[in-house]
Amino acid sequence: MLKSQWFPIVLFGLGVIIFLIWYYGWYKTDLSPIDQTPIYKKVNFRLITQYGDTVTPIDVLKGQYTIVGFFFTRCGGICPNMNRNLKKVYDHYEKVRIVSFTVDPYHDSVTVLRKYAEQWGVSDRRWLFLTGSRRDIYLTALDAFNLVVLEAKADTTQPNWWDKTFIHSEEVVLLNPEGQILKYYDTTDSSDMRLLLEHLNNLNLN
Repeated sequence: MLKSQWFPIVLFGLGVIIFLIWYYGWYKTDLSPIDQTPIYKKVNFRLITQYGDTVTPIDVLKGQYTIVGFFFTRCGGICPNMNRNLKKVYDHYEKVRIVSFTVDPYHDSVTVLRKYAEQWGVSDRRWLFLTGSRRDIYLTALDAFNLVVLEAKADTTQPNWWDKTFIHSEEVVLLNPEGQILKYYDTTDSSDMRLLLEHLNNLNLN
């Protein structure tokens, strides 16, 4: 009788131990590259930062841990939430570079991006906002990161019509210094954002 009473407790305890081993040993720390080919070898672009500098993939996708995302300045949907989460990274992890590609380069000029960066409190090159060739930006999203970027038709007679013109992924991508993809994170998912910060802590990037 006594053994049968203890059996569920022992079973539950073993389940907790297995979960903790999985969570701390794999879920939290597994950051082996998803793809062994560095991203900067898959794409070729010459884009411009908010400071007017021309950069290539090897300039901004190699050399340090980097977070990449796609946005546009007039976006009132997922972009503000995405950038709020990236601002937390910018404020607390000095060894991390952030690269944000605009999907609306016709509107998002260097001047517009510079003002936008200032609105988010970005004052240095640890967070770069890139504009330039629409073709280069879209091919980078699709070919290098497998992220959706589409330009849709919007009713220009409606208020804030531009906010419905572009469809892009809410995910950001973490690259290692070799330019390899380590993980994707959904910026609309609070648990994913906590996981991103945990990974950056584990990598000692603050």
